[in-house]
Amino acid sequence: MWGTSAHPCPYCDGFEHRGERLAVLAAGARGEHLAILLRQWSDDVVLLSNGPHDLAAHELAHVHALGIPIIKTPVVALDGDGTGRLRRVRLDNGETLDRDALFFYVGWRLRNDVARTLGCRLSDDGSVAVDSGQATTVDRVYAAGNCVEPRALVPTAAGSGVTAAVAINTRLSFEDADRHQHPPELRGRRPRSRRLPHHGARFRGPLTRTIARGAMSMESTRAPCGRIGSYRAAPAGGDRAGSS
Repeated sequence: MWGTSAHPCPYCDGFEHRGERLAVLAAGARGEHLAILLRQWSDDVVLLSNGPHDLAAHELAHVHALGIPIIKTPVVALDGDGTGRLRRVRLDNGETLDRDALFFYVGWRLRNDVARTLGCRLSDDGSVAVDSGQATTVDRVYAAGNCVEPRALVPTAAGSGVTAAVAINTRLSFEDADRHQHPPELRGRRPRSRRLPHHGARFRGPLTRTIARGAMSMESTRAPCGRIGSYRAAPAGGDRAGSS
């Protein structure tokens, strides 16, 4: 049922279940949060707290104000139709509850073990601290996805991966350019015209020589992403739903 009719994120999958019979499996503030958000997609939302609801007074007031019933009886099973579609929730007292989809919260833990081992600075919530280019506090180590921003949805998590890739590629390209700017064999000698790799035309003059060197730099890297392997990357994604 995972990903078909059982989901952790109402923003990712709530729309697809609009107007259906929904269940929220969570307690406390998380239960209130999911139930209220899903109430905008369906008039039939039930909060399954799987025991004491642990709602504060103001949270309980919100749930009651929207007419969301709370069932404290523990959940023992979910019955589907064989295609991943939820059909009913089985409770510990033998009762069943017909539902079309389930949204749940069972906790998550950031996957920051590699970053921690490498010595990257972590934020108070355990996420990896990065700059605007996704670089960590350890040189040549980049991080992206939910290990950086735990609440990022898939587009944001994937976008941070693109940001990291661009930053890495740019750094590699300029490092290659620096190496080609003054090659050891030309130091102390007057620069000569260079033949562009795989082309017959010769380039002369400062500007054209610079262009030729840039092309040679690009040729030397082949596929820039192939050089990314020399960078140690903290894994992207938490236990929930991968950026990524």
